[in-house]
Amino acid sequence: MVENFFEYNKEKCHEIGLYFLVEPLDSEEKLLQDEFIGIEEYFNTEKYGKFKLIFRWFTMEQLDDIVLKPKFLKDALKKIPEHPKHIHTS
Repeated sequence: MVENFFEYNKEKCHEIGLYFLVEPLDSEEKLLQDEFIGIEEYFNTEKYGKFKLIFRWFTMEQLDDIVLKPKFLKDALKKIPEHPKHIHTS
């Protein structure tokens, strides 16, 4: 579990994120397919509208070359703990 404190569009945000280790059911090829799109409705849709999110899988070797948020993920994905952990970022 991660408590992530950050500022977005001049508003202070407190995100609670749960991250899980998963494995593909049938083929790693599916993980390397083209990107896919998701729509997220921001907590203040009237002010900010909806966000188009682009999702894509990356290999561990590509982590240093991409922008990844929250920032702690780049290091955390390289040393995944054996047991649940509470991470606090600011």
